Amino acid sequence: MAGLIDDAEDEALAAAARAQYLSSGIASLEPDRRVRSALGRGELLLAERPRAAIDPLANGGESTMSGRLAVTSERLILLRRSSVTLAGLEDLDDISLIAHRLQVLLTTGAAFAIRAIRPRLLQVELAEARAAWFDRQAGRPVAGLPDAPGVVPRR
Repeated sequence: MAGLIDDAEDEALAAAARAQYLSSGIASLEPDRRVRSALGRGELLLAERPRAAIDPLANGGESTMSGRLAVTSERLILLRRSSVTLAGLEDLDDISLIAHRLQVLLTTGAAFAIRAIRPRLLQVELAEARAAWFDRQAGRPVAGLPDAPGVVPRR
């Protein structure tokens, strides 16, 4: 029963996030010192999970990594002793929810799974962060975020 309640809550949070993003865009979060040290110049924190496990989906001999997951305006980062960039937002090709894990396929053909709380919400957050990244690269202002450096917003 707890799993069903968690699933229903996750779906409700994902639906609320979709509605918010449609009406007012994605907003950045205030990063703590640890996250701030991993961010690049002008990079913003958009979502995070306190604990996540990353499972490689290829037989390359890689092992599961765990740490704190951060979705930024530029990339997906796993914060560990040394931070690991899992992917740039431009490299995210497909994000599917399968058995409570997000299966992430990259444009390079690589793939990994993310195990974290609220996977449906995370899927929506990643999709919105990716869309915002492409909008900013095209010079379009993104509701909720400051304009990209060097971009003159259309008013």
